[in-house]
Amino acid sequence: MPVYLDKNTKKYYFKCYYTDWQGEKHQAKRRGFALAREAKAAEREFLAQYATNPNFTFQEIYEKYIADCSVRLRKTSVTQKQSIFTFAILPFFHAMKISEINPVHVRRWQNDILLHYAPTSQKIIHGNLSALFNFAIKFYGLKNNPARIAGSIGTLKAHRAKFWTVEQFNLAMKFTTPAAKAAFTLLFYSGLRVGELLALTIQDYNPAARTISVSKSLAIIGSSRYIGPTKNSQSTHIVSIPASVCALLDDYLKLLYEPEPEEPLFLYFSKSTLLDKLNVAAEKAGLEKIRLHDLRHSHASLLINLGINILAISRRLGHDDIKTTLNIYGHLYHTTNEEIAAKIENLITTNG
Repeated sequence: MPVYLDKNTKKYYFKCYYTDWQGEKHQAKRRGFALAREAKAAEREFLAQYATNPNFTFQEIYEKYIADCSVRLRKTSVTQKQSIFTFAILPFFHAMKISEINPVHVRRWQNDILLHYAPTSQKIIHGNLSALFNFAIKFYGLKNNPARIAGSIGTLKAHRAKFWTVEQFNLAMKFTTPAAKAAFTLLFYSGLRVGELLALTIQDYNPAARTISVSKSLAIIGSSRYIGPTKNSQSTHIVSIPASVCALLDDYLKLLYEPEPEEPLFLYFSKSTLLDKLNVAAEKAGLEKIRLHDLRHSHASLLINLGINILAISRRLGHDDIKTTLNIYGHLYHTTNEEIAAKIENLITTNG
């Protein structure tokens, strides 16, 4: 289409008509080009972008995607998706136009995810982002999937969990600060996820009942902190903790200056500062370094060695179902068959 010269400003402009991806007709006009060829190039670029691509924000496409998933998937699956998007995806993309998101944007987002999530979680989170783009391609005219072009991250194969025994943990705690010891001890003896720990407020701790109320989790994207729901519906629960852990928390609270009930229980810690302190403690104790999440694994290992029922362990850890617990910790039951056979033999012998 032709471009035009504004006689008053001596600048060129273009005026065009186009049909959007929904079949609706529109007129567009853009002014202020010094040269006719610049106006023509801008017109071509405009038509290429807006005549075929949806003009929704990422947030709007997300809402349409979740509404569609709510009809087709189990409620627990939808809840999990919502949690993933709330924590790991929407903070970065929510206000961006879906048609303007490119692989460079996705790459920047991936860099944040790589810093804050385990490899298996990275894979799941990236898969959810890619699924939303595929949904937008199929039903809302998006041209391509920038998440696929940027490439996947993470791995399907889980990191082999490392464990500290009670003796190793106690040794490491000799080489850290009282405040960090309180946080690590709560992780080790409650099985909380790190995000759940950092989202705890002082009022979530009930010293009289010796419980911790787990109802939210902290996520960090870039330099921003987000408090949202727990990983899944089962993750919202009450965790009973030993009296000795309560005593340690009580001593820690005495170190705080006029704490308010709604303040974070561990206000001055982040995931990175906790990990630094754990690494220092491990090095000084002469122990193999472990991840913060491995304290949760250590708790599960402790419960298994104590002979706690697997269903009770699953509930305490806030797993979505018992299969998750067995998939992660089933290998720790390697002596169970032998023990079962020995107990049956003892029963036969005793009653024979």
